[in-house]
Amino acid sequence: MGLLAVAGALKLIDLPTFIASFEEWTTVPHVLRVPVGVAVPTIEILVSGMWFASLWRRQVIWGAVALLATLASASLVQSVLGEPPACRCLGAMVRFDNARLAAVWAVGKSLVLLALLLPAIVGRAYWPQSEQP
Repeated sequence: MGLLAVAGALKLIDLPTFIASFEEWTTVPHVLRVPVGVAVPTIEILVSGMWFASLWRRQVIWGAVALLATLASASLVQSVLGEPPACRCLGAMVRFDNARLAAVWAVGKSLVLLALLLPAIVGRAYWPQSEQP
């Protein structure tokens, strides 16, 4: 239930990104995209909150199962009838991870370029006297 709470919280923190992800869904009617985008994280937090508050635990477990089965079924239907949906369930965290990955590639590229320049720096003994630094 902790993962459900975290998933709901991350969606709510960056709610516009989560709601925008429904623009790619052809199986969700346009008028329902915002209500569904708000309802999903709200239900996730409510269900997990009720679990941690020890309220109706048996019903909460079945509610969580129903929620996850509904989300999985909706994703499956979208994948079969349209394009597979992009998961932006984690909103800002995914953007941060993508930015971090881009930074790693940029650093790696710079290190490779630096490595390619090393022979020229190390081999400066072969430079003509007029060009030596």
